This record gives sequence, structure tokens and C-alpha cells, in this order.
Amino acid sequence: MLINYCDADYFSKNPDARTLTHYLCYITDRQMPFDRIFDIGGYVFSSLVKSYLQSKTTTNELLSINPCGSYVSIDEKENKLKFVCHDKATDSQRYLIGSSYDDDSKRTVFASRFVTTDYKSIYNVLYILENLKKEGIIKSRSLVEFIKRVVSVYPEKDCLLKRIAYALYLLTYDGVSNKLKTDSIEKYLEGTCVCSENQYKKAKSFLLKAESNTGFEEYCKKNIFYSKRIWCSIRDYILDPEYSEYFIPEIKEVLGEDISEIKYLRQLELPGDVWNNNPRYRDCNFKRILNIHEDCNNPLNNALRKWWNGNWDKCEIKGNEYIEQFDITFSLAPRMCANMECGCCPYGLLHDSQIDGTKITHQFERLCIDNINKFCPVVLCSAGYKSNCVGRDSCVLYEIWMEKKM
Repeated sequence: MLINYCDADYFSKNPDARTLTHYLCYITDRQMPFDRIFDIGGYVFSSLVKSYLQSKTTTNELLSINPCGSYVSIDEKENKLKFVCHDKATDSQRYLIGSSYDDDSKRTVFASRFVTTDYKSIYNVLYILENLKKEGIIKSRSLVEFIKRVVSVYPEKDCLLKRIAYALYLLTYDGVSNKLKTDSIEKYLEGTCVCSENQYKKAKSFLLKAESNTGFEEYCKKNIFYSKRIWCSIRDYILDPEYSEYFIPEIKEVLGEDISEIKYLRQLELPGDVWNNNPRYRDCNFKRILNIHEDCNNPLNNALRKWWNGNWDKCEIKGNEYIEQFDITFSLAPRMCANMECGCCPYGLLHDSQIDGTKITHQFERLCIDNINKFCPVVLCSAGYKSNCVGRDSCVLYEIWMEKKM
């Protein structure tokens, strides 16, 4: 499992709890090591989700500054908000949590890079789901039930994932500023419930189809390509077996078909990861099809979508391709682009790569071992992915290599 759950048995049997924990973890996934988010943050947030789903405890009780049962506290020395879990960790959990677990107090403490605004977003999510359930708009305090409601209210299949993304934006980020308007954490927290009530009204209006289309259209123009964590979440729920085995059948109940069909996968946006916008990666792979000079100030996902909308229908050969498949840069770009390892990179083989005007000689022949009983060294070296060798007779990279040699 991706997440270090506080109670592995409970979460193995509760896919709703897994999905909501995953979503809260992604909210905090900004400028921090991936393992800290899902090992330490995942432990704390899974405990919070378990309490939230099992009891009738309100969001305010779980996330207010209260020594009895609250999941937040203020480090007075640093004047910093922190998430706190009071569950006693097992030895294997403590190994992943590391120094964030206090043996004396039996507490696990987690503070994300932007903890104060992340707190606001997490509060919004739990508060809105709680009140939608209270008013009978959704069946339970469930993120999946929330998405099912969106699908049932907005059946237009050609922009379904955009509607889901906008709904998650209203649920989580709308109205949340990265700038604190007060130096006092306490004062900031005092206004959280009022702000979340305002966000609840917006989300409720959207789910009841009581608002105009203006908000959705504005989101599509300004924010859709800057919603990295939303698109990461939607992608995982559709493509990651840990979540998709539950998510896809649940959505099918209201959609009438699999949301994993290619027509929906083609609606996925490329998450706006910093590595996707690495200049070397962009120039190497997209200079020939994108107007790099025109789009240099736009994120790559925006530029790719513009190209796709204008050119894909003209392509003579079509398969099961979709834009999100380019999201390998988190693994590839730090190894290849950042270290200028074009000679070992699969993309370097596809193009005549150059560094400072000097043509790069590709090392494919020295990397390829042509052994179907082994992993492919080219993929393992470039991105860290364990992919079985298919043999040179079936290998696209080998075919390209031979064409270049001729």
C-alpha cells in the first residue's frame, strides 16, 4: 500500500476511508519529500479519517485547538500549526514515522510545508462532506459519494472530468489563500469555520445545479492547469488498482459505463509538476510540435492540451494515447534531464539530442542486454521503472536504434 495507515486491517476493508486519506495526503503534497507525505502524513491523516468516518464527531471537534481528541495543536515556540495523532504506533509504523513519533507522549506530529493553508483545505473537505451528508445531498461522509453526485447531476460525458475537477476545487481550494492575513494562528483558526460555511454554500449550489455556469467556465480558463493535486487524485482513482477497483464500479452505478474508457482518459490533464516544465525536457520532446517560444510562459500541460485539441483529430494513426501518459517526469527528469544524461535516455534516442550545440551519442547498444528474463536496463536506468525486457524483435527502441544506425 502507498500509505502508512494507522490501522491496516480497518483500511484494507474500507475503500472509502482509503480514498479520503489519499486525498488529504495529496493536499499536503507540496515541496516536501514524497515519503514524508505518505509515511508520516498518511499515518496521521488515516487516524483522522478513521475517527471522522466511524463517529458522529464534527469537523470542528476534530480540528479545533482542543487537547481532548483534536488532531491539531500549536507549537507555541515556533507559532506553527501541526497535525497530531495520538494513536500508539506499532514497530513497523514507527520505523516509517521515524523521529516524528514521540515515545514518551505516544504522539505522531506532522507539519507540511504549507501547513496553515493545508489545514484550511482539509477543514473545508471534511466540513463540506459532513454537512452535505447532514442535509441528505450525499449518502455518507464520502469523497466517492461526493464525486458520484457530481456525475449524476452533470451527465455531459465530453467534459465529465472537468466537472469533477471543478467540484473538487470547490470542495478543497476555492477561497484558500497562501497568504495569512494575520500573524496570529489562533485568529486564523477562528475564521476557518465561517469561511468553510461559505465554501459549503458554493459546493452545495453546484451539486444542486443551482448556480450559473460562470464559475465552472472561469475555472476552466484560469485554474484547471494549476490544479496538480486534483488531477493526480483523479488519475489515481481511475488508474491505480488500490483505488480503481472500488472507484470505477461505484462511478459506473451513476455513469452507466466505465470511467476508465479511453474517451475519459483523454480528458485527464497532465498534472502541473515542476519537472514537466523542465526546459530541457520540454525542448527535447516537444519543440517540433509545440510553439515553445509562444508557450514558454504557459505550463506544459496547457501547451500540450492546446496542441492536442488542434491536431489530434488529424493524426492518421490513433491508439490508446492520452496526454497524462507524459507524466513520467517525476521519475525521469531528475535522473536524465537534470544530469544531462541524454545518451542514456529513451527520449534522447528518439531525437538528435544536443548539449550546448554538441550532438550526443546514444548508449543504447551498451545498455540493452536483450534478455526477456531480465528487466529492461534502459527503462530502469532512465526512470527507475522495473519493466520486463520484451526482446529486440518486439522492442520499439531497438527498432529506432537500428533505423538511426542505417
